[in-house]
Amino acid sequence: MEPATYLQINARRSHPFLFSLTGRGFYSEINALLNAILFGLVTRRRLCVDESVFAGGHLRWSDLYRSDLPWASGDPEEVADPRWRSIGVESTGFWTVHRLVGRWHRYRRFFLSRSFGFHANVFDAKRHLARQFCQAIVPQAEPASLASPYAAIHVRRGDKVKGYMLGGNLRIEGEDVPLTDYLTILRHRAPQLKNLFVMTDDHQVLDDLRALDPGLTVSSLCQPLEQGYEQTDFDAMEGLAKTIAVRRLLAEVDIACRSRIFIGCYKSNVSRYIALAHDHPRYCHSADAMKRWHPR
Repeated sequence: MEPATYLQINARRSHPFLFSLTGRGFYSEINALLNAILFGLVTRRRLCVDESVFAGGHLRWSDLYRSDLPWASGDPEEVADPRWRSIGVESTGFWTVHRLVGRWHRYRRFFLSRSFGFHANVFDAKRHLARQFCQAIVPQAEPASLASPYAAIHVRRGDKVKGYMLGGNLRIEGEDVPLTDYLTILRHRAPQLKNLFVMTDDHQVLDDLRALDPGLTVSSLCQPLEQGYEQTDFDAMEGLAKTIAVRRLLAEVDIACRSRIFIGCYKSNVSRYIALAHDHPRYCHSADAMKRWHPR
């Protein structure tokens, strides 16, 4: 289903619901958006997307992606009934959408509709939508070593593994997975690959990998001064700096999606998105405790 076809189908639907791109982690937003598109198609509700508070009002979809979306016009507060507004993870609409999509996935529901342009389960349906709606503008130059076949890994540090305060409590979403666990999977699944592209927010990871396996050619877009991503640091950036940072992330994801094998952590929205959009999803693996892909 082409985006233009989707926009026509969506425009004919009644019962609008509002989805707002907010300031959470970037791929948390993209994941939630894909769930909202799928939810609207299956339940025959009209999706309206609001980007006025996207990353604090600093990001614009058209600066990052080539496709269009069904944008909300006028005051977002007047677009839909309050029960059908998905604005951040605390809203009723957010949990309604995500729980239903999760239930479809759990019970292996298939979608049978020519108008959707796919006959698929949740994974394949979201994969189709991701490849249609998330065609990124990727101006970043790639490392020269990637001209040869390569593996890709995603190693998250910073607040994902150290945690952050939420409501007076420390919340830890990810795992500090040892680099040896990534290398064990790589050696088992693709021992012939010696080119390794590393998505990481901590430059020390690159030095550690080279020390663990000197035979690897390690490349990355990570900068020497980076010591772990903090959402609060991103929130404090100016608009142009945010756009540049996200474009680099999109370039990294694009590179990872074209790898011969990808190893990430499925507790991360970034890694789950890569598994969704990868050229060969069966060659994607998780190094953390969440071994199976989930649409949440």
